[in-house]
Amino acid sequence: MRLLVIEDDPADVELIRRYTADIGWDVELDHYCSFLSMLEGIKTTHYDVVISDYLLGGATGFEVIEALKMLGIESPVILMTGDGNERLAVAALQAGAVEYINKEDLEPHLLQQVILRAVERGKNMLESCSSEADSRRGCGRRAPE
Repeated sequence: MRLLVIEDDPADVELIRRYTADIGWDVELDHYCSFLSMLEGIKTTHYDVVISDYLLGGATGFEVIEALKMLGIESPVILMTGDGNERLAVAALQAGAVEYINKEDLEPHLLQQVILRAVERGKNMLESCSSEADSRRGCGRRAPE
């Protein structure tokens, strides 16, 4: 599984790396510590799942989601934050994230469940888009080239 983590705290990235190893997954994890470095790196690479922090210094996870849409990248996005509440979770889902997780709740089994649900929802989105007669109006995302 290829996992992209956009997170400005190296400790959180290491935690995700350790948790995916703890559950026995063979994960290729790429990490970008800022919105701009993510933009440069993700243009030509496909990821099974993107995990983005909500607060990234000069940008937010919502901007990450919007940038992915504009680039036509269809990888499912999990928005992660340490400062979250129910309104932020709802806003994240409305913005296009397929999952939301609070850093305070993060543990190996929960991370596994969230990633598996995100992958499944990403597949469902692709199937839905491919069955739409007008994919531009119905989906707005395309696979990276």
